[in-house]
Amino acid sequence: MKKYFKIFILMLLVFSYSYSGVMPETDLAKRKLKGKVKSMVKTEYGYEKSGKIKFTSLVKTEFNENGYVERESFTRDGVEYKIVQYQFD
Repeated sequence: MKKYFKIFILMLLVFSYSYSGVMPETDLAKRKLKGKVKSMVKTEYGYEKSGKIKFTSLVKTEFNENGYVERESFTRDGVEYKIVQYQFD
């Protein structure tokens, strides 16, 4: 009986390990965000020679309802210079 129980536990471990490899990790999980996140804004600042803080760039990331990145827009000095649009089948 103990032998069958050990084999059953081993089969469960192998199945759970193989199943975790099948499920793709979402972009929200990769960025360690929890909950229903719709968008995220990343603002970067730099220093001028005088020591004043200066705005350098802004990245806005939008997520779809499944947790994957749908659109990213990059802004530098108030001008949006790059937009990346993702499409999933």
